[in-house]
Amino acid sequence: MAQDGRVMKAILRGILKGVYEGNEEYTPSFIKEQILSLAGPEELEQWIDEATAILGEAAKGSWELKQFDTFLPQLGWSDPFQYEAKVFWKENRGKIAELLSSGSRWNNSLARFNWRMDVKTRERKVVGEQNVSTAIIEFEIAPPKQVTATVDPNRVVRFEMSKDQVASMLHQLDSINDAITVASQR
Repeated sequence: MAQDGRVMKAILRGILKGVYEGNEEYTPSFIKEQILSLAGPEELEQWIDEATAILGEAAKGSWELKQFDTFLPQLGWSDPFQYEAKVFWKENRGKIAELLSSGSRWNNSLARFNWRMDVKTRERKVVGEQNVSTAIIEFEIAPPKQVTATVDPNRVVRFEMSKDQVASMLHQLDSINDAITVASQR
């Protein structure tokens, strides 16, 4: 059977659900069963293997769309297959990268960061102590491999910082950023 774009679309969606989203129902044989009416069993098995391999390489290498597009002709796929693969990678590259990243996290991570300004009013008798501005900071900590977007109040840290404390923290974050930049250029 000719390489119909619908077949590749179904294969790629099945791989996304099974390999990257962790849905154990979506095995290669399950994917093959679901789309057997569109192609023969031998060619389906080969296409599933090829699509799994290229998605794995592209995900591990954090390929941009251009790099993905350059590699596709080497597989000998038809234009409809290549088109569906490109569309799929364009739409799901970020999701796959996030799924791989969250699946490999062993420690807690920062899920959300919010802040607001607060102005504390003090007695007007003391000059210079009137209307002191502070920042209210809120972090939500996500456990490893968290997949839900719900807020757990037990994982929210809220605190207040003065102007000097904010400046000190920003200085330390700049130092961290510099160290990461140097390390990633090696």
